[in-house]
Amino acid sequence: MVCIMIKTFIILLIIFSVPDMTFASEQGNTVKVGFYKSQPFVMNESNQLTGLAIDLWQGYASKTGLKTHFIEYPTIDTLLSATRNGTIDVAVSNITLTEERAHHLAFSFPWYDSGLRIMVKTGQKAPFKEFISELTDDGHIKVYLLIVAAIIAGTFILTVLDRKLDVSFPRSWFAGLAESFYHVMSIVTTGKTTHKLLFGSVGKIIAGIWMVCGVTVIAYITSSITSTMTTSKLQSVVHSISDLSDKKIGVRTGSEAEKYLKSKGMNTKPFANLTEAVSALNNGDISAVIADSPSLEYYVKTNPYSGVKIVGSIFHPEKFGFALPLNSKFTHKLTTYLIGLHENGELHNLQKRYF
Repeated sequence: MVCIMIKTFIILLIIFSVPDMTFASEQGNTVKVGFYKSQPFVMNESNQLTGLAIDLWQGYASKTGLKTHFIEYPTIDTLLSATRNGTIDVAVSNITLTEERAHHLAFSFPWYDSGLRIMVKTGQKAPFKEFISELTDDGHIKVYLLIVAAIIAGTFILTVLDRKLDVSFPRSWFAGLAESFYHVMSIVTTGKTTHKLLFGSVGKIIAGIWMVCGVTVIAYITSSITSTMTTSKLQSVVHSISDLSDKKIGVRTGSEAEKYLKSKGMNTKPFANLTEAVSALNNGDISAVIADSPSLEYYVKTNPYSGVKIVGSIFHPEKFGFALPLNSKFTHKLTTYLIGLHENGELHNLQKRYF
């Protein structure tokens, strides 16, 4: 009997001496938090992590007494992979909530509404070959060739006539053709000529008609080139992704922008971060950068002399949240905390610090 009581006492002592694991986890244990740097959500300033996503997590950790061990990941893909396999407890960045990701990850309450936008170089111009292509498509090149043919024919005919009718005209064919070409081009470009009038009154009429034709030719060439240049300039301005259908677009590796553009059959080039993508844009390696709107806006705001700008409106709406492993014990309480911030206006106040 005494032995039974002693065993019972020992068992009860063991049971009550084991701490509540959930309580310990939320009160004293260190939580492994992975992050991917993406301004203005996750930034490293003077070796201190800051940004909207960091502020939100730090607020939750402070309220629940959690200690945080931060682990940096080079891309969104590697961050989410670490979350899926349980290497980290929470992924903190501007992570887009998608149906595909929700099959493998749990998400917190979305704390920011966003979407994609386009970044291009300032003062973009259509390449020369595209300008020539525009002239060809509009039929102007054919007309230019006809004008050249008419000038050559006029030069030859005038040379033959002058050789027969003007004794002072150069006898050398080369010198004669050069003399005639000069007079023909003078009429075409200025509407004037110093050439001797041949055939009397008839010659004056022919010369007058030729001068009118010359003025018309110059007017046509000027207007066609001007209109084509204007059209090319307008068309070179990017307004939406439809203007980038045959261009190479920079994206962040593993981002929702990359997946979305690939689903549209667009030509993408991945970069580890926005800084590398902008560098490639300025070097002419890509035609545009597509990423979430707040990241692009923050980059332009903090780098006013970077030679880039944002164009077009927001497309492909997104919602940002924290990612966690499926069945994570933190998901519900983290979501409850974020909903509370949304309801009491604190979330809006935090957003205003960065936007």
